[in-house]
Amino acid sequence: SELDLKVEIHNNSPFWLSSNYPAIPIFCGHRWFTTDGVAVGAPPHPHALPSDNTHDLGEIPPGGRTSLACRVLAPSDAGDYVLRLGIVQTQYLWIDDIDEASGARVRVHVV
Repeated sequence: SELDLKVEIHNNSPFWLSSNYPAIPIFCGHRWFTTDGVAVGAPPHPHALPSDNTHDLGEIPPGGRTSLACRVLAPSDAGDYVLRLGIVQTQYLWIDDIDEASGARVRVHVV
């Protein structure tokens, strides 16, 4: 099933966050993991992110914030999972892989 999540993003960095950078845009992204930390399915790699895993940030200046709606598709198998939401710089990295505090981890029970 699909989940519609309201996400608020605070840019605590000294850098602009923008989905409009032509070469390496920055998005809000999501990934699913088991409660043991194993990626569910093929983990979305920053070099080849499916559009369903990213959400446009627009532009957020240093110290700024924005709210956006993220639609995520729950895993098809019932069970307990961890949904990770974070900033991803496409073709480079997931920021929450470097600094866990920069993203959100939510435990979800799928029925």
